[in-house]
Amino acid sequence: MNATNLVNMNKSSTAPERGTRPRNRRALILAAAGDLFVQKGYPQVSMTDVAKAMAVQPSALYRHFPGKGELLREAVVASLQPVLDSITQTPDGDFEQLVTALGRAILVHRENGVLWERESRHLPPAIRFDIASGIKFAISSKLQSGSSALPDAEANLRAWAMFATMISVSHDPNRLSRADEEFQLTTLARTLLVMPMPPIEAAANHRGGSIDLPRTRREALLAASIRQFAANGFDAVSLDDIGAEVGVAGPSIYRHFDSKAEMLAAALHRAKEVRWMDMSRALTEAVDAAEALERILSSYIAFSLGSPEFLQLAVSERPHLPERELRNLMEAQGDYITDVASLVQDVYPGVDQEVVRIRVKAALHVISSVVRTPFLRDIRGIQEILEQIATGLIAPTTQ
Repeated sequence: MNATNLVNMNKSSTAPERGTRPRNRRALILAAAGDLFVQKGYPQVSMTDVAKAMAVQPSALYRHFPGKGELLREAVVASLQPVLDSITQTPDGDFEQLVTALGRAILVHRENGVLWERESRHLPPAIRFDIASGIKFAISSKLQSGSSALPDAEANLRAWAMFATMISVSHDPNRLSRADEEFQLTTLARTLLVMPMPPIEAAANHRGGSIDLPRTRREALLAASIRQFAANGFDAVSLDDIGAEVGVAGPSIYRHFDSKAEMLAAALHRAKEVRWMDMSRALTEAVDAAEALERILSSYIAFSLGSPEFLQLAVSERPHLPERELRNLMEAQGDYITDVASLVQDVYPGVDQEVVRIRVKAALHVISSVVRTPFLRDIRGIQEILEQIATGLIAPTTQ
């Protein structure tokens, strides 16, 4: 792929007039495809859909891309290029400029966060990891340069957390001005750079998922579906695949679930209920708001580390839910953030509500990003480290 032709790609580009051959047609195709993948999801978009958006025949697309998979790969790479440029052009060792440049680039291209985190899931695992990790390793490389260079493992963790913090604004709108939003994100990134951390080292034993197959048939099927949806994606998994893991024929699943979508909904609702129960317990047992907040963050992280598949489903597979189920889950997620934010305001009175929400969303997104990255999830003492990071992000800054 010629990256030079993609740097100036703009998501607001419009389709060229029919019959014309603009010189930047390849970049326009990638922009149109990226928009459609974000709006509808990769499986629901065909090459014909992209051609219609471009006002061309599908054959015109195949002159540039052999198929939809290659189109997705290059669209994801192209969407990352402006952000990657902002990092590589920052002088080595200048962490302040790195934070500022990264924050601005991500906000300009904020809609791409969904494409990076959700739709890249449909790429082969090795390619997906290389692309999705490119930005984070670029940040990590900068953190390992200059007079204040960080050790490799620590730089990786801080880089992943910084990137997760900044793209957390891609998923939900907020009411802050662009300037205020940029200030909050860069402040959070600086917080992640300077907060103390213990020495970072990998655990001796790999941390696997905790979902073992139960003995009851319905729960065994649900556990198998969670594992397979998280590992392979909703579209790539059939009822026969799920049934084979449990030892039953695919059609027998219909005695317990009406569809794959119902299994996915059951899994996501299960995770939602666990978190609400943990919050309720914390509010009941804690002596004050500060202790309740500490308990909630601790239980949220513990559940996420113990069952990382649920976070993967929430990020990449949730769009496969029926509209009503999806709306209910989104509302429940918003309510959870609101309740945590209200608790934060009890602990730190006087902090603006919208600022608190941004901080809470950033903290939860860092947890999600780390937990979904195996080599970070396996860091020794990662539970305590994530608690420290989340608490530091949520607390008001003195800057």
